[in-house]
Amino acid sequence: MHYQVVILSEDAVFARMLELEFAHRGMSVLTASALDEPDSADVLILDLDSAYAPPPGRYRKMIGFSRRPAITAKDARSCTMILRRPFRLSLLRREVLAQTGYPAPQLGYPVPQTEAAPLPPRPARQPERRRITLNEADRTLRCDGQTVSLSPQEFRLLRLLLEQRGKTVSRAALAEAIGAAAGNKTEVYICYLRRKTDGLPSGRLIRTVRGEGYCVD
Repeated sequence: MHYQVVILSEDAVFARMLELEFAHRGMSVLTASALDEPDSADVLILDLDSAYAPPPGRYRKMIGFSRRPAITAKDARSCTMILRRPFRLSLLRREVLAQTGYPAPQLGYPVPQTEAAPLPPRPARQPERRRITLNEADRTLRCDGQTVSLSPQEFRLLRLLLEQRGKTVSRAALAEAIGAAAGNKTEVYICYLRRKTDGLPSGRLIRTVRGEGYCVD
């Protein structure tokens, strides 16, 4: 839709500023020299301090501005809004857009509405694995910069858990590794291992998988 704005002011610099403001929005802006042409403007912006006066009833919508009390101006009664100079340009801009029904934000320049391309999904960050080393010669565990001594049964259990690291090892498989066919021998040595490893800086080493067995992540 096309809109026209007429600016009447003897202040050429100020009139030019207003002309650029609305021309930037794609509106057709006329100045005092266009007064003799047929009326086709949507809004008249009138400097009430100037000698210009529009023909009576020529403009349906008129916005005035003045340095003096504008109510004394002869054209004040025809104004839909009167601004006292100096005034905020944003107020004038908002009123002109409201008078014309211009489909743009009230403040600031219109921004083209384009559909933004969807951002590619961010790859999930994989947690860094703890560095764990088993030394079979002296049956020690090296983890988080600390060395832990292990008994033969503890070493066998932990070695099997590390061979299946990230997977759940059943209680039966662990019992077979230490030759414990029956009883709670496996749970006892897991308990011993936890006493030695739960205090590591990165936290608990052995995780219980309820109803299945144990796991080292």
